[in-house]
Amino acid sequence: MRSFGSFSNVVIALMALLLVVDTVSAQECTVCGNAANVFSNPSAKWNGLTCQQLQNSLTALGAAEGCSAVLDSGRYNWFQHESFCGCQGFTAPETCSLCADDELVAFPTNPVPWPEPERYTCAEAAELARHVSDPSICSNEIATDAVKQTCCRKKGEGCPTCSLGGGFKLNSRYRNITCDLVAADTFELDNVQCKAYYGRDTHYWMNWETFCGCDGAVIPEKPCTLCGSNLEVVNPDAITPWVNETDVYTCAEANALALHISDNDVCVDEVQTPAVLEACCGPITGGGGGGATDSSAFTPVISAAAAGLSMAMLMLAML
Repeated sequence: MRSFGSFSNVVIALMALLLVVDTVSAQECTVCGNAANVFSNPSAKWNGLTCQQLQNSLTALGAAEGCSAVLDSGRYNWFQHESFCGCQGFTAPETCSLCADDELVAFPTNPVPWPEPERYTCAEAAELARHVSDPSICSNEIATDAVKQTCCRKKGEGCPTCSLGGGFKLNSRYRNITCDLVAADTFELDNVQCKAYYGRDTHYWMNWETFCGCDGAVIPEKPCTLCGSNLEVVNPDAITPWVNETDVYTCAEANALALHISDNDVCVDEVQTPAVLEACCGPITGGGGGGATDSSAFTPVISAAAAGLSMAMLMLAML
């Protein structure tokens, strides 16, 4: 009985040891604070470290006590790194915002005036701000007056490249105009100046928000197309014979650009010219069309030729 009791004590001791080992394993130092440690944004960066680099540093610490000492320090305790790094089950606290509720991030590509080792754009800073959990840090270091002036404008005021805020494609280009240049040109403009800027001969006919890929910008249901509503592009690699156009476009490229043209007169008179329709366009595969078309300048040529041929055949049949 005594030996059995001793064996039982050994078993109990082993089970306790396994429990301790399992507990230590569960408390390993991880970004997400759990053994699974699944995070979806390893390249997200703040405080000079990416989430993956932070995890590598925490792994080197090993002990949970050291982990807490780091993550609870002043360098990290103002920030919810779990949601920022994309840990499963964590969401941003949303207690801090770069811009006020009645403002938007009007200039997402501007560099933020933060004294950080790495540089952030306004769009990147706005995302980081969502994960700041300390109100004092938010107001005194994140959403400062200088940052707001650089990044934010009241909704409906100023001249943002994207009226809904958010990011856009910097390098989208038409001739010598890039979306990055548009953003730089309009940064200091007020509403009146903004209207005048986009009213220029080089700008008024383009939907710059869809062309630049602004978040939330949508191409109209019935946009301008290279070939109109009754034809389609059948020679995508041919060169588009646009008059007075300095850039060279294939028909496929020209059709993609046409989707962003918002002025109907420009669409009909300068995009869908007879020369363009002849070089690029043909009947829609499998039929289609019907109704009025803005490519009528092309179709009468075919119709007249067909009519002349039919009349000649009729006269031959009567001989």
